[in-house]
Amino acid sequence: MKSRQILGTLLVLMMVGPGWSVMFASAQSTTVSVFSTGTSEETITMSGGIHSPIGFDLERNTTIEQSLFFLSPDSGTTQSPGKLWLDLDQNGEYEWEFNQTNYGDFGLQTMFANGTNSTSLLMAPNAAVQATNTNTSDFLLPYGSAISDARMTVGFEPTLSGGFFPLGPITDTAIGDVENNSLSDVILLSSSNASTGVGTAFTVMSYTNTTGVTNIPWVPTCTNATRVMVDDLNGDSYEDVITYAPLDSLLCIHIYNGTTGTFPTRANYTLPSSVIDLEIGDVADDGYADLVTIRTGGAIDVAEFNTKSNGFSTVDSAVVYVSTQSTTPATLTAMYLARFNGELNPYRLIVVDTTGQCIQLEYSPNGAFAELVGRFDGLGTDSVYGDFDNDGDLDFIATRGAGHRSIENRLTSWDENNHNGLLDLTNATIIDHDYDMNSSLLLPQFTIGDGLSSTLDGNFTAYDFRTWGNNKGRVDSSASAILEPWTMPKSIDFGDLDGDGIREHIVVAGEGSQHGVFVGAWHEIGYDVDKNSVLDFTASGYAGNGSNFLEPLQILDPNNNLSSQLSAMSFSWPWTTDGYGIQMSPVNFSLNTLAEGMFTFGDLNVTYDTEFQVNLNPHPSGNLTNVLNQQMTGGSGALNVPLLFYTTQNGSFEVSNPTISYIEGAPNIALPPTPILQVNQLNSTTLELAWQNQSDFGDDLLQFMIYRVGQNQSLDLLNIYANSISNFTIDTNFLPGEQYDYYVRSVHQFGVTSNLSAPLSITVPYPLPQSYIPNVTAADHPEDLGGQVDISWSPGHPSVNVHHIYLSTVNFTSVEGLNTSTTTAASVFNTTLDVDSHGDYLLDGTPYFVAVVGVDQFGNYSYDVTAFGPVFTRNDTVLASSLDVSYVGFTSDENLSHVLLKKDGALNVIAHLHQNGSSIAGAEVALNILGDNDNYTVIETTNESGKAVFSISALTTLGPIEALGQMTLSVSYEGSQGGLIDRPLSPSYNQTSAFGVIDVSFTTVEPILLGENNSFSTVLIVNAQIPEQQVLLANMAVGWVANDGNGSEVSSGIGEVRGNEMELSGIGAFGGMLHIHLDTFTPYYYTQGMAVMIEFESAPDDDQNQTNTTDSNNTTNQTTFPDVTLPGTIDCGTAAYAWEENSTDESITCTITNPNPFDVFLGFSWKVTPTTTPPLTFEAPFGVAAGVPPLTISAEASIQVEFSPVRNGPSDGLFPGIQGVGYVVFFSCSELGGANECDSMTTSTASTEGELVWTLAQQLEEPSDNTDTTKDGEDSASSSTTPVLVGIGVIIFVAALIGGVIFMRSRGDIDFDDDDDEDYYAEAMAAPEVRPGQKSLDLNASKSLDSLKAEGKELHEEAPEGIESSMLGSSADAFQFGATAEDAVAEEVAEEVAEETDDAEYPAEEEWAEEEAEEDDGISTDENGTEWWEDEEGVWWYREEGLEDWAVWED
Repeated sequence: MKSRQILGTLLVLMMVGPGWSVMFASAQSTTVSVFSTGTSEETITMSGGIHSPIGFDLERNTTIEQSLFFLSPDSGTTQSPGKLWLDLDQNGEYEWEFNQTNYGDFGLQTMFANGTNSTSLLMAPNAAVQATNTNTSDFLLPYGSAISDARMTVGFEPTLSGGFFPLGPITDTAIGDVENNSLSDVILLSSSNASTGVGTAFTVMSYTNTTGVTNIPWVPTCTNATRVMVDDLNGDSYEDVITYAPLDSLLCIHIYNGTTGTFPTRANYTLPSSVIDLEIGDVADDGYADLVTIRTGGAIDVAEFNTKSNGFSTVDSAVVYVSTQSTTPATLTAMYLARFNGELNPYRLIVVDTTGQCIQLEYSPNGAFAELVGRFDGLGTDSVYGDFDNDGDLDFIATRGAGHRSIENRLTSWDENNHNGLLDLTNATIIDHDYDMNSSLLLPQFTIGDGLSSTLDGNFTAYDFRTWGNNKGRVDSSASAILEPWTMPKSIDFGDLDGDGIREHIVVAGEGSQHGVFVGAWHEIGYDVDKNSVLDFTASGYAGNGSNFLEPLQILDPNNNLSSQLSAMSFSWPWTTDGYGIQMSPVNFSLNTLAEGMFTFGDLNVTYDTEFQVNLNPHPSGNLTNVLNQQMTGGSGALNVPLLFYTTQNGSFEVSNPTISYIEGAPNIALPPTPILQVNQLNSTTLELAWQNQSDFGDDLLQFMIYRVGQNQSLDLLNIYANSISNFTIDTNFLPGEQYDYYVRSVHQFGVTSNLSAPLSITVPYPLPQSYIPNVTAADHPEDLGGQVDISWSPGHPSVNVHHIYLSTVNFTSVEGLNTSTTTAASVFNTTLDVDSHGDYLLDGTPYFVAVVGVDQFGNYSYDVTAFGPVFTRNDTVLASSLDVSYVGFTSDENLSHVLLKKDGALNVIAHLHQNGSSIAGAEVALNILGDNDNYTVIETTNESGKAVFSISALTTLGPIEALGQMTLSVSYEGSQGGLIDRPLSPSYNQTSAFGVIDVSFTTVEPILLGENNSFSTVLIVNAQIPEQQVLLANMAVGWVANDGNGSEVSSGIGEVRGNEMELSGIGAFGGMLHIHLDTFTPYYYTQGMAVMIEFESAPDDDQNQTNTTDSNNTTNQTTFPDVTLPGTIDCGTAAYAWEENSTDESITCTITNPNPFDVFLGFSWKVTPTTTPPLTFEAPFGVAAGVPPLTISAEASIQVEFSPVRNGPSDGLFPGIQGVGYVVFFSCSELGGANECDSMTTSTASTEGELVWTLAQQLEEPSDNTDTTKDGEDSASSSTTPVLVGIGVIIFVAALIGGVIFMRSRGDIDFDDDDDEDYYAEAMAAPEVRPGQKSLDLNASKSLDSLKAEGKELHEEAPEGIESSMLGSSADAFQFGATAEDAVAEEVAEEVAEETDDAEYPAEEEWAEEEAEEDDGISTDENGTEWWEDEEGVWWYREEGLEDWAVWED
């Protein structure tokens, strides 16, 4: 509008301008160039609002064509007059003024552009969202002014203000992230009880935006702790605190509880005395910090924290040697653990020995420390590391006798250089403290303090590193900076407590009575005046906000350089011109800081000199020329027009260079007509006012001025609302319902104006309401306690200013008479209600209807609506469901704690699903049957009683199932989301353990007969009820107890199933009972009652019975430790090996069982040790010499061991087929299991012999066309000698047999006289071995070789198991370790002799006799070398020496 009015004014001037030029074309123009004082320059001094007279002397009856003069500050004084204005006609319309907002005083600027004398700006250069303004606050100066003085105080207060915290003497510090918030925390250790109140303790300092820097209460720790460390020991992402007391070899471990924010417990861990030094770090990069120690003997140990024991468990260890070729351990003195190759690379450990040699080790992915290639020299116990070459990795600075040494990290090697200059590296640090991309060495400068904290003593001196030439890495001898955080600083650490990317300095300092820690960052700040990216004014140092003894950092300008810089730039500033022609420029500077903080600006004082031209002003009738013409009078002579200046304070200014041009003749100034107003258009947005035509107002019309006065306002002629060069105006700046009065007057040349028009009053009408709101929906508020509904809608008409929401229990089509439940702004399209339109709280399960109405900014809206509904509220809190389940397997035996399952057995499960006792009907419930190889799920639906019944007649109906071993039965319910009204239900779960068993039966002959010394031996037939499970009974072991008639235990043992038989032997009692009990804890096998009871025979007579009973009672009541160690049982598998040497061979697994009630050591030896290594041997899994057993078996327990085959060469020399290796296992009483009487035993060691059996495959032969070349003559020759050899053999055999029987009978008499008082353990040892299922042979039966062949049998079909290899001529001993068949025969003969000879006569051959007892296969050899064997049918077989085939002996 204003642009149009200005344009109109120009058009009027263009129209009237030619007339004036013609009017005055012939007139002579005269110029006045001095003030009424006769001078062109005057200094005006204001005092009390009055100044000396000054003005213009004009000629009467003239017309002023042009007038101007200049105002400027008084350069000869510093006293500004303040605000300044000129009002010649004293009508309140100033001809000129310097009084606008924020202009400041005339010639002096002390105010910022926001109208205040001080301002501030927050800067966060490292924030995720950068601020758009990084400049100082604006202040206004005249464009092109000359600045004589410019000053401004610029301060900086960091967000983390920090300062000194008087916490008392500090022993050690550590930096970590205890709270897992990505902000550094400071852990402080103090041994001053006066400070902590709890003795040696630690505290954690942290920072938040609300509380600033605070610390937790002191936490007590190790009394003599001198070090504190922090890292995440238990992998919960919260770092824990560890303190170290070297004198006590003690670590105190404090695990942080992230939920409570405390250290609730403390665990003490004692270190070995061999520890030299230690560090904490996650060397394995698995989220768990490790304890790394160096120890005596060059040892390095890596241990991981164990949350169960609250200690450390070694996970790896290594030994460092004096050189890579040496086996002498190094003597270690120091260690350094860090990510030397950068934060993204693994930890590296560098250890130092007494020679200064440095060895690097790195933790490999396979979990072991390995030495890296490349040792270097020069480190000691006081060396420090840091990135002094600024390449992202860590380097070392070390001391040496004649100077110092820099060791630069080259990632794969170290560059070592010696330099001059002695250094004391105590508490030294390498860091880029000022962020200039160059690291410095910070050295504490210790001094003697004065005991006053108010004076600064000591400092940290920064020294730069040489980064070029031959002296690269050298520490400069001259300091680059002095850091004075607090008096008497001792150590410095670094951590970013507020997350702004700038590390705070953590300095232990203080003296006198003030000791503690200083926390604050080193700040680099500045501002750039000319904005050329080079800071013109800077400051550096520590900064605070005035608290904690730390003041803000200020940028100073002691040399007043700002004034010259501003003067040089004043003509380059942007500017704007006001209505008086004053050009003012906004001035600001670019700010710079690395850290987040608040810049403060104050004490602005800019003195300037410039000239202001007085001529124009914003008033159409008030410019200087018009005012002078209005002062003009007729007649002749001089007319004095005074200049009337006004100021706000005493001061002075200058006026100069007046220029007034005039011509003869005064202007004709007539009164114009008064405008008459009318309304052309009026609606809610637009008003058009009009008045008479322009021609009615004359040719000297310049414009119309419009005034608008609102309600309760008065007319102010200086407050012009609008201007117009036409006879109308349009106003849109109002709102419906508002009322205004409008006035208009015309403005003419020479400042002539018409009278004001009569007021025209209008009221702005309201627009039609647009209340419809689309897409209104409502739903229950999720996850609440009920009684809330969520309502949402889409935007309506743009005129909508607010939304009214209505909610009722009945459907409605009009909101008339309804109260709003709530309102929302036009920009909000959803809400949550908990009350209806009556103010009542919503009730769950009640239907509600909702409507949303748009209300415009004037409060207009329509009543008509369409409600949405019904909608229900619901308590969304999940109700806890419960499952009560009963599980019944195929048996409900009360002796068992498990539910027993079997393949063909039933399973019945009843699950009751309820919520706090209320049954849940119609819900799906799942039964899961889970085993090692089984996983079946059955689904049922609960009935009206909330019960789901699972009835499985046999598990096999589910599908192929194993049902063996540990199993799990579980019933689960997935829960429910609920409905419109029904609340959701939580999932529920019920689980029990089950066991899949093999149902077995035991049969035997009762009662069990007792032999000599009440010994017994019986064979039980064991059968699986499911035939295909019979094979699973192999090696089934059960425990048994023999009781006497009073129920007292006589003996016990373990039986094992072989085939389908189980042989039990031991000591019984007349009238007693043999109890066979199955394992009820891990019941792999089942029989009714899990036990079998078999009676012993009754006593033969009363006396004997009484005697036996007494003996049994006496024995039972005794707790005598066994006098004899029983031999264990060994059960080995078999293996098949290919003939080829390069084949892959499997190991043979053996189960060794200890029957003794105490722990035993195991020893091992091979029965035969060959002089020549055979092609195939086995590697024993444990000790090979008796008395040095590396393995232990617990009492009545079993272990498994593996024998690994070793190929020593081709299989040549071996025979294909079954092979054997004889061995002996020694069982020696061990006191480790709690026994303390092994030394008192008669026999503390027993042995068990056995044989590893394997099968060697046939050698692969090349195809050949050769045929058998055996001659008939050779066969006949062989057969002709057979009768002779047989006859000789029979004679020798009969003689040897008779002699052996006589000899053994005599030995039996001797044995019969042995001591009968040995306890039942000795009797068990002396009892003859009984093989399960052994049958007697019919010696009268015989078969010829021809008849066997005629029956289609192979030669060895009738041989019992275990003898086949001997019949084939491949005795186990013969083929073991290269022995021959002849060796085996000789060995067997020697074993037979040993059996027939008293042990006392042949003590050295006791072991040989025991081997024969184990290996006796019934083969004997006569003096002619002929082998004889009787099969189980009583047929005698023989094999002559040198022959491979056996033949039947026929009389």
